[in-house]
Amino acid sequence: MSSIDSQDAANNETTRFMDFQTGRWYLSELRVTDARIQAWIDADKVVDLTTTDRTISIRLEVEESKPMGIAPRGPPRRRCASCNCAGSSRR
Repeated sequence: MSSIDSQDAANNETTRFMDFQTGRWYLSELRVTDARIQAWIDADKVVDLTTTDRTISIRLEVEESKPMGIAPRGPPRRRCASCNCAGSSRR
């Protein structure tokens, strides 16, 4: 997550580094309630954050990725026009 209590995504408790297979589709789920943010990739829970008494925000340079952005790592195959990230989605 971009910023939790002023801690950047690279340094906060939700930081994860994962390997993804090229050409494989992944199911992502995001659940947000008044007290918690949870996220899954396939069946793996990757975020389970209690938000009570926490400051959740985003950095200015990722503003265009709202409401949900996933930052890719490694060489991109395709680039998104709005935020220049790599990847795609389908329903």
